[in-house]
Amino acid sequence: MEYQCKYCGALHWLNEKLEKSPKRDPQFSMCCKHGEVRIPLLMAPPNFLYRLLISNDEQAKEFRANISQYNTALAFTSVGVAVDDNVNRCGRGPPVFRIHGELKHWAGTLLPKESSSPAYAQLYILDPRVAQQYRMQRNSNLRPETMLAHQNLIRDINPYAKVFQHAFEILQEHPGAEDYSISLRVMPGQDVGLNTHRYNLPTADEVAVLVPGDGTQVVDSCDIILRLHANESQGVGHGALQRVNDGHAAYSSLHYVLLFPHGEPGWHWGLRLFQPNHENPKRLSQTRYAAFRLQVRPHEKEFSIVLHARRLSQRYIVDLWASADQNRLNYLRKNQTKLRASLYGGLEDALSRDVNVNLNDIGQ
Repeated sequence: MEYQCKYCGALHWLNEKLEKSPKRDPQFSMCCKHGEVRIPLLMAPPNFLYRLLISNDEQAKEFRANISQYNTALAFTSVGVAVDDNVNRCGRGPPVFRIHGELKHWAGTLLPKESSSPAYAQLYILDPRVAQQYRMQRNSNLRPETMLAHQNLIRDINPYAKVFQHAFEILQEHPGAEDYSISLRVMPGQDVGLNTHRYNLPTADEVAVLVPGDGTQVVDSCDIILRLHANESQGVGHGALQRVNDGHAAYSSLHYVLLFPHGEPGWHWGLRLFQPNHENPKRLSQTRYAAFRLQVRPHEKEFSIVLHARRLSQRYIVDLWASADQNRLNYLRKNQTKLRASLYGGLEDALSRDVNVNLNDIGQ
C-alpha cells in the first residue's frame, strides 16, 4: 500500500483509485468520500498500552491474547448479545466472532443491588484498591499488574471516569428521592465533526453535560439516564439496566475503553458530511464512518488501536455492522407507510394507463 489519500492520509493500492482518476494523480473515495468525511483521527495511545500492543515480551503476549477479557473488566457498560462460538470449536484457523440476533449495550445504576457485587461503571466510584479486588475476583486468570495499570490509566485519562464519579456525588445529595436521576447528554460541540485534526485531550466538562432532574424533565432519546438505585415499580426506564442508544456519541467509547482510552466520541446522529456548498449537508452514515475509522494510515499520522487489538477489534467491527444493520431495519419498520405509498402510487399509475404491464416490474 504505497498510495496515500491526500485528504485523510489513508493508504491504498493503486487499483483502489477512482476509475476515472489518472495513475499519475490517483484519487480515492472509499476512505473519506473524496474529502467529504472529516472526523478527527484517533489520539496516540498511552505509552503503556502502545507497548503491550506491539511488544513481544510475556506481559504483552498475555495481554493481547486476553484483550477482550481485559476490556470487559474495565468497561463502563456491558454488551448483551447471543454469541455463536461453534465455529471456533473446530480448533483450526483464526478465531471468529459471530453473533445471532440483536446486539445491545447496557448501562446500569451507580450502586449495585444488595445481593450483587459492583461491576462496570459502579467500579469507578469505588476506591481503586477495592475496585481492583472485584475485577481480579472475576478474572483470576489475568495478570494483576496489567489489570491495575490499565485501571489507573482509565481513571487518569478517560474523562468518563470523572463523569460517573461526579454524577455519583450529585445523586448522593438526594438519597431519598427515588425519581431523582441525571441525564448524561452529548455536548453540542461534538456535532460538527468537520475537521481532520487530532482530538485534544478532553475534560469531563467538555465530554458531556450532566442534567439533574426528578423524572419530569424532558429527556432526549439518546440520553443515558443515571440513577443510584433501580426502582422497578416506576416502570420501563427505571430498572437496573438501561439500553444505551447507538446514536449516543459515547456508545462505543463507554464499552471499548481499550480501543478509545481517551474517550473519543464515536458515530452519532449529529455528524454531517463536509459539503460547504450545500445549505444542509447530508448526514454521515454509519458505514461511511466505519470505512473512515478502519483505514490503515502511516503510524506517524495515526496509530489506530482499532487495527491492533485482535479479538477486541473483531468485536468492535461486528458491533459497527450490527448497529448499522439494526438502524436500517428500524428505518424500514418505521417508514412502512411512506415506502408502501410509493409502491402503490406506481401500481395506480400503471392501472390508470390501462396498458399491458408486467406487474413484477412495478416497484423495481
